[in-house]
Amino acid sequence: MIKKVTDHHALLPTLSAADAESETVPDSEMKILRLICSQLIYAVSPEHIYESTAITVAVPTLILPHWERKFLKWVGKNFS
Repeated sequence: MIKKVTDHHALLPTLSAADAESETVPDSEMKILRLICSQLIYAVSPEHIYESTAITVAVPTLILPHWERKFLKWVGKNFS
């Protein structure tokens, strides 16, 4: 037999959660509080919105090194 849920309880952090001092609140409870706060923020925040940007990049390609051009010019070879 399935029992019907009649009551529902939730933990909703308030602004006073930000004032909770880590010295007075046990570490295990602070971890739970942080988890609850982060999940609440995740639940009510809008989805990520991305902007895409297309770019064109000109990359120089070495065709003939400078020293080789100088050498060919010195020996009398013609090049463009």
